[in-house]
Amino acid sequence: MVTELCNYDKPVKVVKHADLKRISKNSRYSSDCPVCGDGVLMVNRHPDTYVLMERDICILCGQHFRYSDIAEMQDKEMMGNTRGELYLHNKKKL
Repeated sequence: MVTELCNYDKPVKVVKHADLKRISKNSRYSSDCPVCGDGVLMVNRHPDTYVLMERDICILCGQHFRYSDIAEMQDKEMMGNTRGELYLHNKKKL
């Protein structure tokens, strides 16, 4: 059993998001925590731009992560019709 936030003070782990196991077949970003196995990495977005952020944290064990492939994730997202792209497009109209 994992104690909540038991890894919060541990060093940041660098992971490749593409290699993580998704929480479901319908999940594009949310992944199982590779450290505790019970928590979830949600992939954070910038609150103003909705751009995917490089840093993440497990919602259960508190382990901090940095995605080594964040640039690829952001590029892939901007190529499709995504929420972040729609937000930026609509903001330009304001």
